[in-house]
Amino acid sequence: MPIRVLLGSVPAQYREVEAEINSLVSPEFSRKDVLRSFIKKSKLRDEKLNQIWELLQLADDHVSSDQLFAALALVGWAQQGRDLSLELFDNQASGLPTVYLGTSSHLRYCDLFRTD
Repeated sequence: MPIRVLLGSVPAQYREVEAEINSLVSPEFSRKDVLRSFIKKSKLRDEKLNQIWELLQLADDHVSSDQLFAALALVGWAQQGRDLSLELFDNQASGLPTVYLGTSSHLRYCDLFRTD
């Protein structure tokens, strides 16, 4: 079942991250590649990152805005120590969490090649 993020509940921060991701998409790097690099900046453990990817069920390199916003919300909830599940999206009226993606709000092109 696709995740639906209510547009009225999307924080401005998520839209800023989406704009930054869109600016880095190229023939070499899909939106999924760039999103993965952004999410790695969250410093979550690999097990949590894998759980997020499983919940998103991204079949190809296309990532919709809903999927991107859902990924950011899942990162935020994981950073809060919440157990991750799709049920978290059932109560979007209370707002989606803030996401911490490191000290810089900008991802440099070279970060796409980093493994840490």
